Amino acid sequence: LGKLSELQKLYLWGNQVIREIPSSLSNCTVLQLLSLPDNQLNGLVPLEFGKLLQLRSLNLWTNHLMSGSN
Repeated sequence: LGKLSELQKLYLWGNQVIREIPSSLSNCTVLQLLSLPDNQLNGLVPLEFGKLLQLRSLNLWTNHLMSGSN
């Protein structure tokens, strides 16, 4: 996913394909919307997401994410 440099919107609702949010998504610098609800994701939101300056909407509900640092 990180090689999709022009990706603006990503909806993956209830797919349960991945277990953690890939930090490579931070390479999608024009990403405006990221919606990953109901995927049973674990772990932390990658710190690299701070690079996503265009991100306006983030939907991560119904997952098993934690806050804090690794």
